[in-house]
Amino acid sequence: MLEQDPTVTICFAGLEIFCINKKNEFQAAVVQCPDHKLVINVQEITLDESGEPTESKLLSHSLDDKRNIKVTAEKSETPGIEKYENRNLEFDPERDLGDPKDFRWIIDLESEKFGGQKLKLKPHDSVAAPKELGPVITVSHGKVYTEKRSDEKFAVISVNNGARQPEFLGRIANRIGVNIRCDDQNGGAVSLSNAGGKNDLTLKAEPNKRYLITFDNLCPPSEELGGGTDFRYIFDAVSNQNGEQFDLQRVVENGGRGNADEAIAGHPDFSLDADSQPCMGGTLGQGDGFPPGGDG
Repeated sequence: MLEQDPTVTICFAGLEIFCINKKNEFQAAVVQCPDHKLVINVQEITLDESGEPTESKLLSHSLDDKRNIKVTAEKSETPGIEKYENRNLEFDPERDLGDPKDFRWIIDLESEKFGGQKLKLKPHDSVAAPKELGPVITVSHGKVYTEKRSDEKFAVISVNNGARQPEFLGRIANRIGVNIRCDDQNGGAVSLSNAGGKNDLTLKAEPNKRYLITFDNLCPPSEELGGGTDFRYIFDAVSNQNGEQFDLQRVVENGGRGNADEAIAGHPDFSLDADSQPCMGGTLGQGDGFPPGGDG
């Protein structure tokens, strides 16, 4: 189950790529793009005896948003990183079925809908404006889940392969959460630091305190996109063997009366709609994790 009273909730939003590495750590790599800036906020929330929030305040920190960041936990109830997947409910994103908090709403960038290839953590040689990954945020403990799903439904479209048909996704995760629950009676705590540095901020577990940490890599609408969305920037930073690039496009229900050229294969009740601006990322399969750049 997903904890209802975590010591710390970490939320990720915007252009970030996620993975769980071989050390069983959760990692988020920021995609560096025009007009995007990583914003880090830490909020302390005070609860009353019934568990209701009564006060909140932002905590000051001196984390360097250009360097890698580590989030570590002491006396966590979760031994490492776990995915929250509710197997008691049927999960089918194309039919909009499943626990709204299920990890599997997060886009899998290596699934068949994106070409079914393991991605390299570098741009393809054909990319005209390569993007870099970093900094990398590493979380040592907690349960990873979909913090919020998109209200709209989306399809995957190929940017540079006209023969590939759009693939229906449905609703997708646009905020990723990690809940960390520590022993609030025996010195449990969550600490944040730049990699290789001293702890910048330690959040002590207390019965009447909760904390919210946000890592947002968002932006205003950009003219550089030329008709696409921010999502395509991901494939300026990572690549498959063929250099194929993908984007997301919103779909709308047409009641079966849509233009056949715009209908989604296998889903004739949905047609491609105008571009929206989804600053959201996706996840990679388990591997070595992200390179150690961003420590300088």
